[in-house]
Amino acid sequence: MTASLKRFWLLLAALVGAAVVVGVWALGIDLARREEQVRLAEAEAATLAAIRSARDSLPRQLAATDRALSHAQVRAVALARGDRREADAQEQALLALLRRGGDAPRVVAQADAQGQIVWTS
Repeated sequence: MTASLKRFWLLLAALVGAAVVVGVWALGIDLARREEQVRLAEAEAATLAAIRSARDSLPRQLAATDRALSHAQVRAVALARGDRREADAQEQALLALLRRGGDAPRVVAQADAQGQIVWTS
């Protein structure tokens, strides 16, 4: 084999080796890009699920809080009128709502005009 033929085969082997290295490098980058896309899609799905859950639970939480506020307001009006029986009935209804748990508030307190707490569950 002549020297030029040896150089040709050496150059051809180097070119094939370089092509293999470039191909493996490109495949590695493509694989990394796909894994990143999968991670982003999973993170987006988890975020959307959390947002939907919060969106769906918010009306229930507000409704329960609205019911608690309504009981507390009716109780305060009854106390102002001197109707202790109605005030006690509203207090019991409010406490039952709080004990039920779920989306209802856990604790309710009422303050007077000076900001002093006058009643708490």
